[in-house]
Amino acid sequence: MNKPIILLFGMPRSGTTWIGKIFDSHERTLYRHEPDTWNKITQIPLLANTENTEKYCDFVNSYVEEFTYTRRPEVNGKLPFFSKSYASAVRESMFRGSVLFSSAVSRIKSDSRLPVVRPFSMSRSEELIVTWKSIQLLGRMGVISKCLPNCRGVVILRHPCGYISSVLSGESKKKFTSYVAASEDYPLYEKMLETSQARRYGLTMDGFKALSPEERLAWRWVLFNEKALDDTADEQNIKPLKYEDMCVDPVGTAKEYFEFCGLEWSAQTERFLSQSTTKNSDSYYSVFKNPEQAANKWRKVLDIEKIKLVEAVVMQSSVGKFYQNSF
Repeated sequence: MNKPIILLFGMPRSGTTWIGKIFDSHERTLYRHEPDTWNKITQIPLLANTENTEKYCDFVNSYVEEFTYTRRPEVNGKLPFFSKSYASAVRESMFRGSVLFSSAVSRIKSDSRLPVVRPFSMSRSEELIVTWKSIQLLGRMGVISKCLPNCRGVVILRHPCGYISSVLSGESKKKFTSYVAASEDYPLYEKMLETSQARRYGLTMDGFKALSPEERLAWRWVLFNEKALDDTADEQNIKPLKYEDMCVDPVGTAKEYFEFCGLEWSAQTERFLSQSTTKNSDSYYSVFKNPEQAANKWRKVLDIEKIKLVEAVVMQSSVGKFYQNSF
């Protein structure tokens, strides 16, 4: 894959969709919303060892090539839409209409999602910058970024209490498809124990099971984020981004990360930031929210005892430095 590509990887409930749409608002980006959710990556372990990177690179490059040209509405059609420099007015109208039609059909027949018109013509495919947003691949960030030499990668972090509060809220509202609580997904915790990060802290399954749900989720936050940052520590093309920084200074932070990713500033992005931070929706997955309220909602939801349990876990980790004195 010789084309430039932007990786936006983070844990679930970490503001990745809003940040993804900020990048989507740029006229040159081709935003791909969680293609790995619909086309699962089983060829690379969930917490992949970067020493084995080379054997995965052919797969990674073919996978990116495939989803660049995909017509899946779930990957192409995440609202809101934005105008693109590589799309003619006619193709843009066809694309938007096909997404809306596919969505209408799926409401009538839930198992039917019609393919959509691509937002670009093949002759203009060289003009776009693919942007891959994922909540599944943080433990594989090191492998994937090393296989894509022209990538710029952003590791999206959210305050561990914000992540935990949002996960617990989503589970209580039955927003997720899994019937197993994230804090009780012990097969996943078994995989986590195999990492060098878990061995660093002497973690065991019996130890996990003795913890509270909040503490187990705190360790999940630590181990996934720490692995992504450890695996990319020597890469100048990977940069961590705190969701809270984007909330406090949306324009300044977006400009900083656009520059890092090789994107000039966009008036369309500035308009989207204004709209998404001044409108408000109560929808669990909405990108239209007061950002500072969204970032700090956990302070009203988690009681002080649970916050202290999370802090005790996080502050013994290297990734905890991002949130020192923020509890």
